[in-house]
Amino acid sequence: MNTGTLTVLFEDPFWIGLFEQTDHEGLHVCKVTFGAEPT
Repeated sequence: MNTGTLTVLFEDPFWIGLFEQTDHEGLHVCKVTFGAEPT
């Protein structure tokens, strides 16, 4: 069974997306920096 999650975090001054997927091979993680908060 595959499961996945997306967690959105604010690490000043950037928004971060943390993608996690678990499958038969194990845990796969990808971190994406979306950028600074618009002014």
